[in-house]
This record gives sequence, structure tokens and C-alpha cells, in this order.
Amino acid sequence: MRFSEFVVYHALQENNRCLHLLSGYPTPASDHAIQSLRVGVNRLQSSWQLLRHAVPRAVVEDAQARLRTVDHLLAEPHDANALLTAAQHLSSHTTKKKALAALQQLIDSLAHAASRARVSRTAVDHASSGFQQESGVWRDLDPAALSDIHLVGGYARSHRSGRRLGRRVLRHDEIEQLQRLRRWVECSYFQLDMIRPVLSSANRARRWYLDRLADALGKHQDLLSLGRQLNALCGDEAERARIDEVLQTRQAAYRDRVRKLIPYCYGEKGRVVGQLVADDIARLSFDNVVRLPHSA
Repeated sequence: MRFSEFVVYHALQENNRCLHLLSGYPTPASDHAIQSLRVGVNRLQSSWQLLRHAVPRAVVEDAQARLRTVDHLLAEPHDANALLTAAQHLSSHTTKKKALAALQQLIDSLAHAASRARVSRTAVDHASSGFQQESGVWRDLDPAALSDIHLVGGYARSHRSGRRLGRRVLRHDEIEQLQRLRRWVECSYFQLDMIRPVLSSANRARRWYLDRLADALGKHQDLLSLGRQLNALCGDEAERARIDEVLQTRQAAYRDRVRKLIPYCYGEKGRVVGQLVADDIARLSFDNVVRLPHSA
């Protein structure tokens, strides 16, 4: 099969999964369902990155804007739970009694906020509409008109973007670069995960390290978000200082983990990775596709 056909099939399968998930969960949707939907958004965004040079630029930009809107509609409960999890994680990494007491008060406050965070019925309807539009755009694409060379090049472009940012992170410990790196790490991970059944040992290892790097970057960003809201969440200055001390220590630990993982993910140049992916894709067939999409 042509790779372009597989990419379109994969995107439709993922989009239909999200539509069925939305139709199967009443409001309020479970935390697991929301997280699964946001993963679907990330997978679709990663698929569009492959098509960036294969279709008109406006089509890709419209799709990315549409998916960002869907992600924003689903963000509130996820973000509330992310802050709660970050605070609980901090509590498990300190033995100081005063810091533990301050963190427990913070956890209680965040748990209350998380219990009230919900995706409204209106937001669910708008998200469903976004996925419906997404489905129509993918179905209108003609796989025969797409260049497999351009699509394979999409892997190399994503890798180069992550590699460039990874080198900056290794040279300069900048928060902004870490946040930008996370986007490209997740993009490359989902792109490789798309062809997981045919990955070579080298790309299987790269996918594994990308997953760990994305996790470290995500936890660092959650701690960063918690730190930014600490003044509003904790009124006592002494308690804030105790929490901030633990927070800074954990952030530093995750930055160290990021620096250790970057060489394993981005040791090779984009051209080499592109060729490895091309070799993997050459083994792709309908027999490798676990399940083709059904009509939404």
C-alpha cells in the first residue's frame, strides 16, 4: 500500500475513535475519556505535520487551528488534575514536616477545584463538531495525489525541529525552549507510533526514549504551572517559600532527566532518521494495519 493511503486511514481511524468516545460519554465525561480525546488531538496534529509540504498550507493551518480549539475545550478538567497530581508528587518527595503540612493544604484546595472542573455539554458538542469537520477534510483528501516522499520528509522535519531545540536546551537552561521542545518530542513520538508494527530496532528505541522525554517535559511543565499559580493558591508567604523550595528541587531533577534523554532521542541527523523511517515504511502493508476505520 502507498504510505499516503495509510496516513489517511490512520487519521480517519483516530478521528472516528474520538467521535465515538464523545458520543459514548455523557457530561461530565470521565478524566480518562478527556485524556484519551486529547491524545487523539495530538495524534491528528502529528499526522498533519507529515502533510505540511504535501497539501496547501492553508489546509494544514486550518486543521491545526481547529484541533487547538478542540483541545482548549477539553482542557479545564485535565489542567486541574495536572496541578493536583503535581502537588501530590511534590508531597511524596519531601520529609520536612512544615513543607508536608503546607503541601497538604494545597492538595486539599486543588482536590476541591479538580472535583468541580467539568467539560460542559456545550463544550462536548463543539468538540464533536470539530472532529466532524476534521473527518470531512481527511475524507476529501485524495491519497493518490499526495507525495509519499513529502510525507516521509515530514518525519525528518519533525526530528530536525526537535533536535535543534534539544541542542539549545543542552546549551541554555531556558523554560521557553523546554516548552517548545515538548511539542516536537510528542509530535515525533506520535508519528513513529503511527507505524509501530513495522519499526526497526533503532526506531523502536527512539520511540521509547521519546516517550520518556515527553513524560519528563510534561511533568516539568506541570510543576511550572503550579509554581506560576502558587501565589493565588497559597496565601501564607512562609508556606509558599517551603513549597517553592521543594518545587524548585523537583524541577531541577526533571531538567537533568531531560538533558540525559535528549542525546538518545536526537543523536542522529534528520536525514538519517528520514531514511530509517523510509526503510520501515517500505515494509508497510494492509496486513500490518490492525484495524481500518469504520464510518463515524
